[in-house]
Amino acid sequence: RLDPTAAFDEAEHHTERALELRPRDAEALATLALINLDRGGYQSHAGTDPLPSYERVAATFATLAELQPGDPTSLVNLGIASEAMLEHLVRSDQGDPEAMAARATAALESSLAINPNLYWTHAFLGAVQVALARLCQRRDTDPTVYLDAALPSLQRAVQLSPNDPRALRS
Repeated sequence: RLDPTAAFDEAEHHTERALELRPRDAEALATLALINLDRGGYQSHAGTDPLPSYERVAATFATLAELQPGDPTSLVNLGIASEAMLEHLVRSDQGDPEAMAARATAALESSLAINPNLYWTHAFLGAVQVALARLCQRRDTDPTVYLDAALPSLQRAVQLSPNDPRALRS
């Protein structure tokens, strides 16, 4: 199997070099976050710990949210990164998934306050609730409250993007 670690390292190196020249460059910061989001996804599927990569993603998107306070995109991306960490914590039975869910929800709700019509915000608010339902199943507790909470967000995501196959998968 192909190991993209060297490609991630090289891309990160060049992006960090760009940030040395322009530390507040939003595009470079977003690129750095996305490199680490992809790295974390690969690590998760390869069986290595993705949390350091996901934490770096979250920190980078939090910085972007501070630099662009009226733009919901960085908040959505912070929520997506936090939801990815939540999924890993639930699967690996480690850390504090409830705290991660709260972090994801806070970022996504902040994005919702800026723009209530973003597909990704609603889809990932639902995904956080579904992840908490999975956590309940792992703990042999009733997941109904989380599944009930997920439904309106997922339905809104489908309404906002009815022809998007990702929305229908939600």
